[in-house]
Amino acid sequence: MKLRLLVVAVLFAMGCGTESEQDSTPPDGESDSFVIAEDSKSDANGVQEGSYEAICVLNFANTASRDEIYDVLHRWPADGLWEARNGVDAEPGTADDVTFTTVEQVDDVDWVGFFSFRAMRNYAEENGLCPTLGEETVFEGEDALADEIARLSEEEIQKNFANDTLARRDAHAKAHGCVRANVTIDNSGLDPDERIGVFAENRQYPAWIRFSNGNPVIQNDTERDARGMAIKLMEVPGDKVLERHRQELTQDFLLINGPAFFVRTPEDYLEFTKNAFDGEALSFFFDLNPLEWNIRELTNALQILLAKPASPIMQYWSTTPYALGEGAAVKYTAKPCGDIDSGFPDDAPFDFMSQTLAERLAEGPECFDFMLQRQLDPAVMPIEDSTIAWDDSEFVKVATIDIEQQTFLSDEQVEFCENLSFNPWHTLPEHKPLGNINRTRRVVYDAISLMRHELNMAPRAEPTGHIVFD
Repeated sequence: MKLRLLVVAVLFAMGCGTESEQDSTPPDGESDSFVIAEDSKSDANGVQEGSYEAICVLNFANTASRDEIYDVLHRWPADGLWEARNGVDAEPGTADDVTFTTVEQVDDVDWVGFFSFRAMRNYAEENGLCPTLGEETVFEGEDALADEIARLSEEEIQKNFANDTLARRDAHAKAHGCVRANVTIDNSGLDPDERIGVFAENRQYPAWIRFSNGNPVIQNDTERDARGMAIKLMEVPGDKVLERHRQELTQDFLLINGPAFFVRTPEDYLEFTKNAFDGEALSFFFDLNPLEWNIRELTNALQILLAKPASPIMQYWSTTPYALGEGAAVKYTAKPCGDIDSGFPDDAPFDFMSQTLAERLAEGPECFDFMLQRQLDPAVMPIEDSTIAWDDSEFVKVATIDIEQQTFLSDEQVEFCENLSFNPWHTLPEHKPLGNINRTRRVVYDAISLMRHELNMAPRAEPTGHIVFD
């Protein structure tokens, strides 16, 4: 008995096993960090701003009650977070309260490091503080970044117009042709509550499809490049999202030849745009330190650029997500009904893609299966990061795209093709674009279209049906 009392006395004197001792040994150091440095391009050793888990932690840091903060965190980081959130007067609900807009601000709080981050993330996931299916998170400064990208794009168009006498798109400038098509909806693979918008009825929509190269420069088709497929449905009733096109009877879908995008945030979008206009697009992915390379973005870009399609008849993906009504999100793909040929001939001409498409459509029709994949888990299929493919979600066919046998290279049809505009926001609300890349596109694409048509003195009008040119 005396020995037991002696042990207890010694432990008490040392503070072992007591709340006081626990308070004196927080799991994180005062300056420990869990977030990736702002100037780092690597996501190998930290948490990315704007990621699913970063959003979870921001929601916790901004909304958790005092009791929740002290239950989840060690007392020292809890003190720091509570004091940082409540401002100088240390009173919640007053004018000097702070709203954390980046996880870097949370990371800067003393004693908040990786262990604190993990505790906050786990609590957020268990208590409904993380993004749900189809839910967007709008970040501070997005509008200013979109405006800056639009401004740079307009300057580039103006500069090239002075030399070319034709104001071309800042991306996907070279068209391989605009062709007539019919899109036949088959909604049998959709749940009843998913049969909305253009998928509401099993009907046929006439359409125009523009195939293109992604580069802002008109170059040889054998150059490594992204390829695009822009689909414009016609005879689509209902008010559209964009006020300028509210009453138009058209709906656009924009796809490229890769399942994941190669920029993650509006900041990346701006940096990539600057590099692309300087003719150094690939420099966006690299740094003098190989550990700082944009690895996932580079992998996505190489998957797109290393493809050697034998014609524009290849598979295309939306890469970015779209709503399917309320509380649901999908991505799209268009896959040829038959086999896909690849490989350029050694003597491929400058307009190889256009010529091969013309040859194929002179011989007969072509078709694509148009499919969607559902967002199943917001943690691994995020809305705000389009560099992540939704590999765990199967594609479900919702339509067949039939491109009839035709010719399309007359001067009149080429001019018609140049004057068409495609915008992912030209859509019914049921299919509203989601995520930060799409929100940036809303500003940029509309500004570019307005400038192109003004400089070219061309009407900015949506087609109402199929036109057969001579």
